[in-house]
Amino acid sequence: MNNKDILGIAMEQSAIDFNCSIDDFTSSGNTVIISKLNDGAKKCYKKPHFCSFAYYGGGLNENYGGREIVHYYNRNIKMEE
Repeated sequence: MNNKDILGIAMEQSAIDFNCSIDDFTSSGNTVIISKLNDGAKKCYKKPHFCSFAYYGGGLNENYGGREIVHYYNRNIKMEE
């Protein structure tokens, strides 16, 4: 197993944990995601994320715990792409 394989496994697990796709980590833009617990998520996650960020060198993934937070972000904070 090499570094590329390890990175791929980490991205796969993060996609499950963050309720997104691997492509969201490699895109050039930022992605805002509604948090939810998925089958296969790490056992340490007992509740959906309130606010989490993941970055693998592509787009930044922002994971929020509710629609209200996402709507606030989109209205007030979202950076120009």
